[in-house]
Amino acid sequence: TYFTIEFNTATGNDDSIDFYLYDPQEDYIFDILRVVGSGSLSLGNTHGQCPPNSDCVFEYYCELYSETDSSNLEIIVSTSNNGASDVLSFYDVTFTQYVEVVSIIPSSRTFTQSTPVSDPFDGANLAPENFIQYYHELDATVAELNAEGYFFIEVTDFNDVSGTGYVCYSFETIVSTDDNLIGTTNNALLNNNPDRDASSDTITSPNGCSIECAAGTISSGSGSIYIPIPACSTLCDNTNIWIGVRPPGTDATYTVSIVTDTTTVPEVTSISAPVEIGGQVYESSNCDLSEGEFTCADYYRLTNANLNDNGYITVELYGLSNLAATIYLTPVGLGGDAECCSSSVSCSVDDETSTSDHYCSIVINSCDFEISNANDYYITVQGDNVPDDTEPSYYSFRVTTGQYTDISVDIESTGFAQFTDSVLPQQYVHYSVDFTNLDIFTSSNFIAEVYAENPVDEILSFYWNRGGLAGDGCFESMGACETFTECDYYNGVTFSYEDLKGQCRFQFLPCEYEV
Repeated sequence: TYFTIEFNTATGNDDSIDFYLYDPQEDYIFDILRVVGSGSLSLGNTHGQCPPNSDCVFEYYCELYSETDSSNLEIIVSTSNNGASDVLSFYDVTFTQYVEVVSIIPSSRTFTQSTPVSDPFDGANLAPENFIQYYHELDATVAELNAEGYFFIEVTDFNDVSGTGYVCYSFETIVSTDDNLIGTTNNALLNNNPDRDASSDTITSPNGCSIECAAGTISSGSGSIYIPIPACSTLCDNTNIWIGVRPPGTDATYTVSIVTDTTTVPEVTSISAPVEIGGQVYESSNCDLSEGEFTCADYYRLTNANLNDNGYITVELYGLSNLAATIYLTPVGLGGDAECCSSSVSCSVDDETSTSDHYCSIVINSCDFEISNANDYYITVQGDNVPDDTEPSYYSFRVTTGQYTDISVDIESTGFAQFTDSVLPQQYVHYSVDFTNLDIFTSSNFIAEVYAENPVDEILSFYWNRGGLAGDGCFESMGACETFTECDYYNGVTFSYEDLKGQCRFQFLPCEYEV
């Protein structure tokens, strides 16, 4: 829907008529897009002014007006106070609401215009009246929304008509322009298919309406009109597509479709945790995704990653042979060179000829991402380097999910408890100790300490907290310590840090805390 407000002011008025269009329900003043006649704008684009003895038309469009906006609108009118205070100003005002017919393109992404239509363009039209209007809510797959993915809006299957036609789109509102579009880029097919390298023109007339347009030539029903849409740069945040068509000739029938460039859509394999997967990839520098070369990475969809409170996902990359690779974990979207519409966390492993570690892991905790779709997590394994391209290259990875809980420590009977345990990189093992008032007295103290089995190669972090799980990032702590950190320690002879390389300790005294 869109509006016009027309003022006709009387001869002999001393003052101009000022006005604005107001929605009291939303406390919102509408922007005026264009003025026709003798009127002008004041106070930005929200207030209009019509001088005496004039006909002024104010146009409102290129904005998506909701139902509440149009249910109870007010035209607030005043004068400019240029004349005497006791002089009346006379005017006629006409408010007109226009409602365009917008055909919905269904989830099949195809709509057949079986009712004949003709090119509606006329220089005297309001800009939205110059198109046959369509709308589609795009539900693109993650595989389609990759870095080199493309969509096309196609107008095909014409009846026996000839001439130049146009297709335009907007992500904001119905397609509108008063431009005749003569000279707009005319896209030809490439090997009978839409060309992803084809272009389009940005049309901004009238000022405030921005649409993308392309042309096509139809000869006796043969040919097509299409416009490319790069998936990654435009469709991540835009799912509402408004499409306008100007068909060639008169009484045209045709089909409007939204199609994807299938050559740039990789295969995505669904997996469920816990799972161990092996595969083979090639060096990423040898793959051009725009040409559909996806053999340098494998893509997986993790179907059961439900990150509830204190939940986690662990992804471990290992077992590489003749390969250096990176593994990516992405909340919604592919990773690596195909990454689009989302950001990844990753870790890398060098090939077996390197002296570096041949293992890496990623841990995602429930607070690390804003979870919009808890089950949509994607894993990408991408080859970084293949030392010997005459030999196959392999990888393995493992995925586990879980929820952090605490191990209850009972020191009531013996006053002592000891645990031998292991922890994966970037993960936690949580313990809890419950004290009562009977445990706290003047001379009491409580010591918690941890020892690393291999203090040189492995650094352990040790945290404590009160009233909740302890840690960093997703968790809180009131104290932290790391093994293999330099700290002065008097061993009875001299100050040294050697004895503390594999140890962390907290000592708690009965100070200001109550239990």
